[in-house]
Amino acid sequence: MSTQRQAAGAVKAGDKIGGQFATLERPTAFAPSISDETPTLSDEARERLSEGEWDDELEAELTAVATAVAKAEVGGGYDLEFVDYDDHLNEEQIDAFLLGDPECDLQNEISDVFSETRYNSTRREAQELLDGLGIDYIDVDGDALEAVQEVVENHNTSDPVRDLAKNTPSQLMRTQLGADFMDNQTAWRDEHGPLYDGHDDAVYPSRAAYITDHLQKAGVDTASFTVEDRENISLLATDGPYNWHEGVRLDVIWYGDIRDAQLPVPQHDGDKQERKVMFGGKPYGSRDSTGQARIVLLDPMNGSGYEVPLSTPITTSLSKDRPAHLDSGGSTHGYGWDDAAGVYKPAYAVEVVDVVETDAQSEEIAA
Repeated sequence: MSTQRQAAGAVKAGDKIGGQFATLERPTAFAPSISDETPTLSDEARERLSEGEWDDELEAELTAVATAVAKAEVGGGYDLEFVDYDDHLNEEQIDAFLLGDPECDLQNEISDVFSETRYNSTRREAQELLDGLGIDYIDVDGDALEAVQEVVENHNTSDPVRDLAKNTPSQLMRTQLGADFMDNQTAWRDEHGPLYDGHDDAVYPSRAAYITDHLQKAGVDTASFTVEDRENISLLATDGPYNWHEGVRLDVIWYGDIRDAQLPVPQHDGDKQERKVMFGGKPYGSRDSTGQARIVLLDPMNGSGYEVPLSTPITTSLSKDRPAHLDSGGSTHGYGWDDAAGVYKPAYAVEVVDVVETDAQSEEIAA
């Protein structure tokens, strides 16, 4: 979870930060002017355009000047799609965002929503650009106005998906740890005994060992487990789902910013979508606000489950096959942990950081 977020509702007010009632001590604003280095229209072109003329020569000059003006804007363009402070992504859109929107479905959906805003903003900016060049947009040929509008739209710097994600409140999320939890059950049963026989309490130590083995294979440093960690694993075995079946999941669960768990947005076909992240890793009783990672053993079919914290950090790779997803709602099937336990979500807040491996480390892991 990023720790340098600006407080919700804060606005820039001159040299001060405050809410909606902050004093607005802003420096005097001036309309942007075209510097000596920025091309401007020739007097002849300005006069001809003002008289409604339009030809290839005028188009070339106006387009070149308008492009230079657009590039000189703060940020190199125009914010044409304004996102209000209380606008945010819904559950289905959050799912697509977390997946990195590989098919651009979310991008296209949001673009359609803002199409009217984008059109009106484009016209307004084009009119103001012409006004800055000393031309009344009412006087120019329609094709000339359209040419300037095209330049403005080509320099659209807004990103409504990014802004909506930024506005989206923290969410309770989960992601699968390693392979499917019950994938190794047959081999385990043959070597270590049953994981479920309906009545025998002796099965619980085997379950605890199975959970520990699964965590180790998922990359968790189980050798560093404290006494409390091992006791918590035993609680997962005894107080978690009674009936272990193919649908039972072992997930890391956390509450935080959806941007911390978004898969990379593919830029080209075949781009690998993977993001390695680390959750928590603070000793029990620590006052550090980054918190401890929590895992939940959950049966989505009936909502039975149990969750525990771990003092050991949890590192896992988010991918297209194992992305982060909402604990409940959206595309989540069955019961989420909040559905079953009615949790206080902020208690699951934990620091989430990206893990960047060197080429040598990646080769060692692959080997």
